[in-house]
Amino acid sequence: MANVLCTAPMSETLARRARPFEANRFDLPSHRPRRPRRLGRAGVVVGLHLVAAAATPALASSSAGEAWSLAHGHADQLTLPAVLSADDAARYRRAFAAQAKGQVWEADRLLEAVTDKGLVGVVLAERLRTQRSPKRAEVVQWLSQYADHAAAPAMLALARRLGAGPLPPVAPTVGIAGGAEEDGGWRDRPYRSSAPATPEALALAQSLERRVDAALKQRNPDAALDLLQALRNTQALDPVQVDGWRAAIAMHLFAHGRDREALLLAASAARSAQHVPQAPWVAGLAAWRLERRGEALRHFQAAYSSAAASAWTRAGAAYWAARSALAIRQPTVYLQWLERAADLTPTFYGLLARRQLGRDAGVDWSLPLIGVSELQALDQAPGFWRALALLQIDQRDLAEAEVRRAFPSAPAAVQPLALTIAERGGMPGLAMRLAQRVEHTHQRRYPAAAWPIPVWSPPAGYRLDPALVFAVMRKESQFEPSARSRAGAVGLMQVMPATARAMAETRLDPAQLADPARNLEIGERLLAYLLGLDRVKSNLFHMAVAYNGGAGLLGHVQSTVTHHDDPLLYLEAIPITETRLFVERMIANYWLYQLRLRLPTDSLDDVAAGGWPVYRGRSPVEVAQNPGSSAAQPPGRSAPDARN
Repeated sequence: MANVLCTAPMSETLARRARPFEANRFDLPSHRPRRPRRLGRAGVVVGLHLVAAAATPALASSSAGEAWSLAHGHADQLTLPAVLSADDAARYRRAFAAQAKGQVWEADRLLEAVTDKGLVGVVLAERLRTQRSPKRAEVVQWLSQYADHAAAPAMLALARRLGAGPLPPVAPTVGIAGGAEEDGGWRDRPYRSSAPATPEALALAQSLERRVDAALKQRNPDAALDLLQALRNTQALDPVQVDGWRAAIAMHLFAHGRDREALLLAASAARSAQHVPQAPWVAGLAAWRLERRGEALRHFQAAYSSAAASAWTRAGAAYWAARSALAIRQPTVYLQWLERAADLTPTFYGLLARRQLGRDAGVDWSLPLIGVSELQALDQAPGFWRALALLQIDQRDLAEAEVRRAFPSAPAAVQPLALTIAERGGMPGLAMRLAQRVEHTHQRRYPAAAWPIPVWSPPAGYRLDPALVFAVMRKESQFEPSARSRAGAVGLMQVMPATARAMAETRLDPAQLADPARNLEIGERLLAYLLGLDRVKSNLFHMAVAYNGGAGLLGHVQSTVTHHDDPLLYLEAIPITETRLFVERMIANYWLYQLRLRLPTDSLDDVAAGGWPVYRGRSPVEVAQNPGSSAAQPPGRSAPDARN
């Protein structure tokens, strides 16, 4: 990871001070902060060095550090302030190291010497949590002085295990648990019936929903439709809920190429379009493939206007409405709908529309600046200050814990600063989650946090376009190295162990997939292998289908989907919902990361021009080969599927 922390110390008048750890009869040292020096205004400004103004270099190398520097070296990007003096930072580093070796006396000596005591509680918490026989009185004393620290819940549990007795109050854990959903803006608003219903009616609806879902999972839309037909005269069912099931069945009929049936069913369900945008959406797609473009236009307009439609659905509906208008030679209507799609970025169809209109992507990659006034405001969120200090001494995991603990209770005006700390501090999963929280509560979008730059890299650096690997990582694991799917896919790139063994150049222990660098190495080689397949030929849509569902699914899609050589119709007709969404969202991620890294977006140009998106980079076959001279495919093994 590139060093993103400025080396200039922040003025002591701006540094958050911890309460002194009082001298006592226990084996914990007494740490009393010195009175801060007063610095003039000039002294404060000189100490900041917040903005990195280096010009953006060309992507000459594939190392993670250089890709990270490329993204964060823009004149409009900022680095994190160094809130500790160089001497204090060195002492804290040495204190952590000494304590890890069991040299508690040396750690105490260093903690006594630091000027800024803001991290003393963090160091002592690590000591108490790792001791073989910690004393309950010491843990209780720690809680009495550092109850706002990220370690407080663990220390409270430790104190309870060590015996009974009164304990200081500790705020309950309300932190930001886990990672982040890949993108919250693509889901339509679910329908919630407000009509009164008897327990019998509710039970009937729940049972029917389960049975319809089961039939569709088995790719049997006829069985699902039979279930609805058998209950068509039942007054107990909410008609909007029934139309939702009809729309889902119609989508499966469309995916099976049964367009007339899909159109008839979806059009009947479109009476509930305000609550079920999928109904007019599917009707529009079926009408398009039947070459009934005027009818398709009306249905896409209805999908766009649905009150329940997500930004992604509305962007797609507007874009397809524009396509339909152009097909029936209504250029004015075409431009109106293309403009509407272009307003809905950063979505797949929004990016396409902007490119067709000749506009830039409309993405502001800036993050909240942490300047003098912002650092003063961190007195209201001391956990954020501790995170900055911990990042300065290379304690990223502890820093992330502090941000997670502090964010929910931080004042609203201070919360956006956590985005900058998380994204610039190398916490991409947390940055994604916080970006969603801030967008929801502050009505402000920060794409730089929603599409963060990860800090990991394969052992030999990135050999494919880093933007492609970042895109898959974001979609598959949300940058969580320990992610594991129900199917058994593991790590940042969600690789199946069997696939990993086929891709590895040496014998692979499945446990190695938990290592970010190793997982990225295997995942990147898998991407390259798939791009080089004869049935893929660097086609990014085909590659994404194979990555998500395996080469077998790709073969099935290519042989059964009717798309008339229309790449977007091919995309929307992919019969597996999970795979269809994966392709659309992963490709959008790819374009956004290319834009952020200031790389050419040739594949976006391809699709905007009506063509197939082609990967243009280092030869996939060359990358898929082992570092030595072995072939891309391990001898004696069949072509691996990405997921099984």
